[in-house]
Amino acid sequence: MRTPPAEKFPRHYQTLLMAGVMLFSISSAAAAPAKPVVLNFPDNHVVGSVLLFDDNEDGQTSTNHLQKFAVAKGRVEIPAGKEFFLRLMDDSSGRTWTEAMATAPVHFLGLQSLPLKNNDVGFLKNFRQLTHLEIDRTDISDGGVKVISELLPNLTFLGASRTLCSSRCFKYLSNLKKLDN
Repeated sequence: MRTPPAEKFPRHYQTLLMAGVMLFSISSAAAAPAKPVVLNFPDNHVVGSVLLFDDNEDGQTSTNHLQKFAVAKGRVEIPAGKEFFLRLMDDSSGRTWTEAMATAPVHFLGLQSLPLKNNDVGFLKNFRQLTHLEIDRTDISDGGVKVISELLPNLTFLGASRTLCSSRCFKYLSNLKKLDN
């Protein structure tokens, strides 16, 4: 009887990575903006969704309490006092539209299931205010986590389940001094 080939990155590394990274509370996130926030996305195609946080019964912002607010296309205005989560589904190369996000207070970004590799994460430089990033189910590996840790030093959360990361990425995660554990 033939045994199946060993996984390139054993499941226990992925489990350890998520256990080390998933323990967090959004209570450390930046306060919701006092004025409405205007986000400008491409006018010609949808690049994702904008979701608003609802406070939970304890008055805390939680990723378990999200509601869809708008598609990420054209001009989107976030109401004053609301924190938002930007979930991208734009898998086009370049992502030059993200340059308009450089001054926007985007604190929460989801890139789950996008066909991203290590050399695709450079556009994250336009999201310097990020505190919460989800790269689950992408082809990002240790090298991509290294770049992310250099570009986004203020991360308090990095979701990286089902990626190509190994135990070596922990040394890059240690550079993220604000990462909740």
